[in-house]
Amino acid sequence: MPTDIPPVVPLPDIAEIQQQVDSALVGLPPKSRVFKKRHFRDRELQGLVLADCFFIECSFERITFRDCDVRQVRFERCTLSDVSMVSGQLDRLMFTECQLEHLSLLEVNVYGLVCNEGSLQVCQAENCLSEDLSLNKCLVSDIQIRNSRLSQFNAQSITAQNLMFHEGQLQDANWHACQLQACSWRELVLTRHIMGSCQLENCTWQGISGLARTWFVCQLSGCVLAGLPLSGSSFHRSELEDCSLAGSQLAQAIFTEARLLRCDFSQAQLNQVQGQDAQFVECQMGESTWVNAILPRAEFKHCELTQANLQQADLRVADLREQPLTAKQVQSARLHAAQRARTDTTPASSDPFLIAIDQWYARHQLGPRQQTAARPTGASRYV
Repeated sequence: MPTDIPPVVPLPDIAEIQQQVDSALVGLPPKSRVFKKRHFRDRELQGLVLADCFFIECSFERITFRDCDVRQVRFERCTLSDVSMVSGQLDRLMFTECQLEHLSLLEVNVYGLVCNEGSLQVCQAENCLSEDLSLNKCLVSDIQIRNSRLSQFNAQSITAQNLMFHEGQLQDANWHACQLQACSWRELVLTRHIMGSCQLENCTWQGISGLARTWFVCQLSGCVLAGLPLSGSSFHRSELEDCSLAGSQLAQAIFTEARLLRCDFSQAQLNQVQGQDAQFVECQMGESTWVNAILPRAEFKHCELTQANLQQADLRVADLREQPLTAKQVQSARLHAAQRARTDTTPASSDPFLIAIDQWYARHQLGPRQQTAARPTGASRYV
């Protein structure tokens, strides 16, 4: 008979098991991984693997991570100050009502980072690879992202000041209901850049390239978009004030129902631009090109158009009462039914298409005709 009997291991309490099950159902880590009101200071961590943790009302000060792997970690009402990470990986992190100050990332891979209703101040990222980065209702100031590649970026209702994207690639950026001041995008590839219902003040785009760039129902004030390839861009129903688009390529751009006040279009290429029902007030348009532009019902007031090329520009039913045109512009543009200034007596050139329509109607004489009573023939329809 064996003499060494294995020790009896007590079963866990039923209440403890139920608590672990409830925590798992709501997505919380085990109890041993929940940290409340803890303080971490003056630490340098090398090769750390931190996973499945939940920090509540904790503070991190002067912490350095090197070649660390941090994944599935949640922070709630925490403060992070002077925290830096060199190399390593951040995977599925969530910050809720947190304050991040003097945060630095260098050569870090970031996947699935979400910041909700918090603040980010004086932070920088360099040579990083990021995918699925989201900011929701955050206060952002003095942020620099350099030489980094962001695959997907979403900003919802944030207030940002001095946010800078320099030298890198931003593949899919979506901004909605944001307030941006003194932000800049420089030497950057913007593959898809969509802004909706945003307010922008003194923002700058310089040396950018890409495909889709849209400002939908936005307000831009003092922004600089000069000398950029903006073909096909959209400013639909947006308001631009004191903005510069001088020298930009705006072929087939969309300004439908937009309002532009004191904007600079000098030497800009606006061939085939769409500007139905748009308003241009006190804009500089010297040496700009509007060949085949689509501008029905557009309104021009006190703009500098003397050297603009309006060849075959569609200005039908446009409001030009406060915008004098040169004789060459009157002869080259399509001004059918346009409202022109009283002092402008230069006859507009006839539109060949409209003339052809008038001639066709005159030849076929369409319209109601007087009907005459048919004379009886005497023959019965039943024979």
